[in-house]
Amino acid sequence: MRAEPASQGRRCRSPRSSTVRVGRTYPHAPKPEGNTHTRGFVGDSVELDAIEPNQLRALVEAVIQLHLPRDQFAALKAAEPSERKLIAGLVAMIPAGGAL
Repeated sequence: MRAEPASQGRRCRSPRSSTVRVGRTYPHAPKPEGNTHTRGFVGDSVELDAIEPNQLRALVEAVIQLHLPRDQFAALKAAEPSERKLIAGLVAMIPAGGAL
């Protein structure tokens, strides 16, 4: 996701003029003091494990769709099942115990 100006906070603006807000109905997590990763962040943070998995998937998909043309997103979704099958096959090749 591209960075937005500080005045935009957590808003994500799409080329289609939609706005998605993250974290409005979820428990907010305190911003750790001294964490350099959060320096300059405007807004609240949310514990991702507090969001139900299907809601999190839907939220992530919605934000991805804001940044991709519809046909490109459809092509990626169409490729996903074969990619999952390929990855599952590769994982199955790993011997018990994980040593390669």
